[in-house]
Amino acid sequence: MSVLNRNGEGGSEVSSCMREGRITGICTECQTDYILPDYMGDVKRLLKYSATVVPCNKFISGGESSALEAVSFSLTYLDAEDVLTEATFSADVEHNERVPEGTRDVCFNTRVNTVTVRLGGPRKISARASLITDISFAEEKEIPFVGLGAGAHDVRVPMNIHTAEYLKCDEREYAEQIERFEDLTADEADVIKYDARAFIDSVHKTDGGVNLSGAIVAWCVLRVGDDVMRAEKTIPIEENLEIEGACESSVYVPHVYVTDKNLNMNVTPEDKDGQSFLSVVMNMTLECEVEHHKNLEYSSVTDAFYENWESAAEYADFSYNELLGATRERRKTSLTADRGEENLHDVVERDATLKNVKYEAENGEVKLSADMCVTLVCRGADGGDFFPLKLERSIEERIKLHGAGDGSRIRVSMDACEVSPSFDSDKIYVDVTLSLSALCEMPKKVKLLASLEKCDELDTSGKKIIVYYPDAGDTLWSVAKKYAISPERIASRNMLALKDGADFGISELKRIIIA
Repeated sequence: MSVLNRNGEGGSEVSSCMREGRITGICTECQTDYILPDYMGDVKRLLKYSATVVPCNKFISGGESSALEAVSFSLTYLDAEDVLTEATFSADVEHNERVPEGTRDVCFNTRVNTVTVRLGGPRKISARASLITDISFAEEKEIPFVGLGAGAHDVRVPMNIHTAEYLKCDEREYAEQIERFEDLTADEADVIKYDARAFIDSVHKTDGGVNLSGAIVAWCVLRVGDDVMRAEKTIPIEENLEIEGACESSVYVPHVYVTDKNLNMNVTPEDKDGQSFLSVVMNMTLECEVEHHKNLEYSSVTDAFYENWESAAEYADFSYNELLGATRERRKTSLTADRGEENLHDVVERDATLKNVKYEAENGEVKLSADMCVTLVCRGADGGDFFPLKLERSIEERIKLHGAGDGSRIRVSMDACEVSPSFDSDKIYVDVTLSLSALCEMPKKVKLLASLEKCDELDTSGKKIIVYYPDAGDTLWSVAKKYAISPERIASRNMLALKDGADFGISELKRIIIA
């Protein structure tokens, strides 16, 4: 525990702390126009569109913070010849926000709320995404303190101040074989679409930091001859991050992104048996960030006086947040719809989005709700007919969170990270895996001693005994300060125990003797 006392005996000099701050719900829009290149066919029928955000870099200096992010739009459509086609394009979006002057580090978390795509013709695409950004930052905040000399008596208050740091793992490159075809050349296979997303399953504290484990789900849609197929592979990931200053109250919030994705098709040379195969390999870069949240423990002076002296004191308000708890969970939810299309053969594309995420906190529990939309691109039994299918429903999940309730501040997130469709002769079923997280803190304010000066010395040459009749609200400390003598002397003279500290109430006593 740090003692905020510049000159006090046994205390270390501390005048500032790092505390966690937050700016939430910043709304921005990203808009771009895209003209299809000559080698792509005209848009005949729009099947599906989506957008994702990938952070690029961030900068902070002198109370100004900025972040550059890329919004990647993906469009699946049938062209004029009923060929399944994918168009991808991106647009940069920059955030500039004022933060406190003492901010040393900052974390931008941007999510897509809604996406709109309009066709300005068979070859012009206008896309717009509304974004919501939350900014967390580590702020250096001055704490009022005063140096106390000999003969001073003080009262202290313990403070648990929520602080945070934002750490980044080294980038890791992956090259994974997604599919393999025997006796097939590269000219006989075309890539329609490919993508990869990563998620963290668990976070484990280690002696020197934290261990992250999860997976990358990489997939592609290929045209092989006259057939269209989807290939998918789950790749386990594990990252270790060294963290200094971890403590019992430390909690960790991970973020993971897959960047620089590209798909290659490599034909191996014939082996001794004259066999060769086509290997579909995805190259990608994994980037992980970890928010390290914890409470820093301090003991600061709330009041003081000098024995046998009249003292003049000034006070200052200090606001802070105390970290109460955090949790991360994965849940599955299901949607069901009528099959509708009798010639449904398989699903080649799937995606789930959440919007209007809300929460309510009460009695140590958080209720999260959102509107979920699942979009599927399905193929008919004849192999040439593709059609979209959309499933929508409102979802609600409850998670336990220590401290959640009246007066607490809650930070929540809910994301859809895996989509698994299936169907029978009557229905289509979709399982969606949700990633839920919540962090709880309590705002607090305390009045701390900012300065203390000796004024007039009291005359203590003569002996005198004062009989004092306590008023409502009187405490041992307030009476001791009034007469500039130690609380211990009053307690000893009146046979009072100091087990509860010097600030316990005495108004229930009829009288006390002050020597």
